[in-house]
Amino acid sequence: MRKVPVLEVVKFAYLFLFHEFGTIFRLVWFPLAIVALLGFAQGYLGIEAKVAAADFTYEPPSAAIFNLLVQIVSIVAFAMTAVALHRVILFNDRLPGTWLLFSLKRPERLFIGLSFLVGLVAIVAVAIPAVLAATTGASAAGILIGVILLGIGAYLVVRLWPIYPIIVVEGRFSFREAFALSKGNFWRLVAVGTLGMLPVMIVGGGATLLFTRFYLAGVDEWAAASDDPFRSAGDALQTYLAVVSISGFLFSVVATGIGVPLICYSYKALRNIGAFEYLDENAAGRT
Repeated sequence: MRKVPVLEVVKFAYLFLFHEFGTIFRLVWFPLAIVALLGFAQGYLGIEAKVAAADFTYEPPSAAIFNLLVQIVSIVAFAMTAVALHRVILFNDRLPGTWLLFSLKRPERLFIGLSFLVGLVAIVAVAIPAVLAATTGASAAGILIGVILLGIGAYLVVRLWPIYPIIVVEGRFSFREAFALSKGNFWRLVAVGTLGMLPVMIVGGGATLLFTRFYLAGVDEWAAASDDPFRSAGDALQTYLAVVSISGFLFSVVATGIGVPLICYSYKALRNIGAFEYLDENAAGRT
């Protein structure tokens, strides 16, 4: 049973981020920019509708559909960018000359299917305690069941950590292999994810929090002093949205550039493959 070397995996992931940032940006910028633009458009049009209704609690009828579209595009973008970076780390395939990444081959489709499956399971896990609480009034029981389901979900997510590299290498789902590889490494994989993503989350979250606090601090007073307070507040919020959308895009590039290597180098360690060794795609068992 192989043990994941936590600090070594995190080190290699950050080395990949810094040394291969040009390749990372070239491969992921286009899908992630589409997601950012759609998110900005959703927010911008939503603010326009609120200003027109003179009610910032108003939600236009199209909001739910637009939100669903953004979620679907986000899933597809994740699949394309994650598979591309997996291929760099696992096969040394940098897709030279690719600046507008678009690929929906078998690995990407499997990634999309897995994302929808995880989303469906999450919806069911949330719905069960909510329905129980609504029908029986037993809120404590609902909370307890919710906590238990959340714990089971977290456990499964960690144990299935290697499923993404397995999909890229073998072109198929193999939950049994993922469980076999991660056996005895639950807390090590938790540590890899925590130590690897925590610096990115702190920097990104801290910057957004500070900007939000200082930028929005005077919006109410500024809008109140305007001849059209709703229009003034809407303009301020749209400017805020533009800045947050750009910073969110940059954050998604970095988060993808560190998240995928954390998974891939953990997979390599579990399979006793050196960090700078590459698999032969033709002999990797893909169909």
